[in-house]
Amino acid sequence: MAIELYKRARSLAPDEDYYYLFLGRGYLEQAKLLESEEEQAVIFQQAEIDLKQAQDINPLNPDHTANLARLNSWWALQTDDPQVRKLRGQDSIEYYQAVTQLSPNNARLFNEWSIVNINVMEDYDRALELLNKSLIIDPTYDWTHAILGDYYTQLGRQTEGEVQRTELFNLAINHYQKAIENAKGATLKSNQGLNYFFALASVYQATGDTESTIETLLASLKYASRRNDIWRIHENLTQLFIQQEDYENALSHAVSALESAPETEVERLQNLITQLQNSP
Repeated sequence: MAIELYKRARSLAPDEDYYYLFLGRGYLEQAKLLESEEEQAVIFQQAEIDLKQAQDINPLNPDHTANLARLNSWWALQTDDPQVRKLRGQDSIEYYQAVTQLSPNNARLFNEWSIVNINVMEDYDRALELLNKSLIIDPTYDWTHAILGDYYTQLGRQTEGEVQRTELFNLAINHYQKAIENAKGATLKSNQGLNYFFALASVYQATGDTESTIETLLASLKYASRRNDIWRIHENLTQLFIQQEDYENALSHAVSALESAPETEVERLQNLITQLQNSP
């Protein structure tokens, strides 16, 4: 329905760039709902046409160039064809280069650009340069620190040397902590904010620091409002306390998990509670 409305608006005002922008965005959102790569490609191509038309009408509006960068980034991530992936990744990078000339103080754009280098081009050195640029623009931007946390975590998991791996994990921990410290309340209550806690807990677990893993998950409960998040956090805490042979706390969190769990998980959690009740 929205796409048809934008088409109608475009026909009435063909020189208005925002109608092409909204239409291009609409096609992109439609493509995200499709499973077939062929169907996605058709929608992506139409989105690209409309976004380029918007850019042609108003080339100094950074929104148009940014959305072309995002379109090509998403396209690259969805395709199974290595050549298309590389081509669209390079196109995305060129659009990010252009839009950061138009908006040189927009840290988010540098972050998005870095993600293309990490996930599509696998150019980790360039990604780090872009993230450091983003930090210069805004050293308190929580998302920048979260991406840096992901960056160092990924490198740490790929590193065999224990000393270097520990150093990388410590860098990841530092940035995840900063992401949480700098995030606003609304962000922390969102999926994005909760993922900061989960990512930090995951790194602590990778380093064998069970106490810090537990502390991080306990802290996340303050911001978890969705039942699906709450029961999973409590179940993870249950397993961690079992590892510590702290069956009293394990039982407490298992009961809390059961209170929020979906019907499909009830029997399994009830069995777990029974086992814990019979533990010494």
